[in-house]
Amino acid sequence: MRLPLLASLLLTASLGITPSMAAPIDFTETSDIGGAGTLSLGALGVGVNTASGSLIEFDADSFTFTLLDGLQVDSLELFVSDHRDSRVSGTSVSYRFDDSIIGSLPDNGSLGLLSDPLALAGEYRLRVAHEGGIPNAFSNWRWNITVSQAVPEPSTVALFGLGGLLLAGRRRQAGLRPRPPTYA
Repeated sequence: MRLPLLASLLLTASLGITPSMAAPIDFTETSDIGGAGTLSLGALGVGVNTASGSLIEFDADSFTFTLLDGLQVDSLELFVSDHRDSRVSGTSVSYRFDDSIIGSLPDNGSLGLLSDPLALAGEYRLRVAHEGGIPNAFSNWRWNITVSQAVPEPSTVALFGLGGLLLAGRRRQAGLRPRPPTYA
């Protein structure tokens, strides 16, 4: 049995399948983006998206990414390595996610920023910076943003499935009735 076009589109939409998805982003800072304002990474793809770079002295790097409808961010992790400064202590690497999650890492290490998946489509901003104003500070940073397809609510899938079955049943009933001949 062949499903009508409308029913197959509804079924596809209910399962969260989209015709094309962006590939995961792998961005490496080649020149300082701190002085350039905010860099846009574009739409995240399904998989692990990475952005990495370095902070030198009073540097701050900021960029945005777009989360498309039907996708969700499962994890958002910040990794800091080679963190050093000219004193024993004083600097830390601060982070900011969309002005809602703010904190700092005092030394090398990693930190996961999300406790629940983020499934709200839109543009989000990430920032990483040296705090403490220490000359000769240096750090490498990397954001890992893991994205997957959002799973629809079971009731939504049930409603779309029921609608698809009703459309298929009506189509089948219409196919059983005799039709008048058409002449070309």
